[in-house]
Amino acid sequence: MKTKGMDIKTTVLNFNNESNSPNLTLILFNLLRNKAKKRVHLINAYFNNAFVKEDADNLTCHVIHFNIPYLNKIKCSYCGRCVTYCSHDARELKREVPCVTLDIHNCHGCMKCARSCTVNAITIQEIEVGKVFKTVIDNGSTILSGTHKYGENHDMHIFKAINSEFDDAETTIYEVPYTSASVSRKAIVQSDIVFVILPHYKDFDDEMRALLFYIYKIGKKIVFLKKINTDVSFVIPAFISNTETLYYNEHSNEIDDDLLQTEFKKIIKKFQSLKQKEIKITS
Repeated sequence: MKTKGMDIKTTVLNFNNESNSPNLTLILFNLLRNKAKKRVHLINAYFNNAFVKEDADNLTCHVIHFNIPYLNKIKCSYCGRCVTYCSHDARELKREVPCVTLDIHNCHGCMKCARSCTVNAITIQEIEVGKVFKTVIDNGSTILSGTHKYGENHDMHIFKAINSEFDDAETTIYEVPYTSASVSRKAIVQSDIVFVILPHYKDFDDEMRALLFYIYKIGKKIVFLKKINTDVSFVIPAFISNTETLYYNEHSNEIDDDLLQTEFKKIIKKFQSLKQKEIKITS
């Protein structure tokens, strides 16, 4: 018989677009590091709001590449076959020039255009679509986040690199975009606790509600983060149980650290108790 210590994975779903909401994730990260005395890995998949900057200390950078179809204009006969065979409207033929353009934001790299070309005018070209930054801080904890160059169609290549970090890391806080269902649901499945930063009631939509229902259906623990004195009846359906609610200050952009630390005590205790548990593995 062998034993293995149990580490904790959490997902943070940020439903709030207000500028102060990412601070809640950082506060959770620091509380778990300092109070629970754990090595914690913070991963942020909101690429337009990266926690890690390119000039950060102890930084490593992994460049993400993607193959796109490159058109040789000398070989091209401007027949329009590549435009016809493109499934994502990334190609456009302008006969008056003539030229064939490529919208890199819509290109999925399927290379159907290259296979359809009868004069072999399209070849593969590698381009940079984003970066993943990682920095190591005290006690071995890390912060990791990504940036993108060409929009959401190429984000999955960056997510793949980030998800590998989430899969391999120990105690992890993974802030994922709820709008990317495949990424958020994969993270939720692997998590022990899901933190949900609630929006204003006017911003709560069916996509958010569906994701909460999914969390409930697979039996995950939900912890809501909301503003003080804000009614949450609009967001917490009657069928959702096994939830807790933590609070932050609604009257300023500053987070009430003292209140959060008080409210987080029960969560930290859960982490500390889980840290002591062991899983028996049959050899």
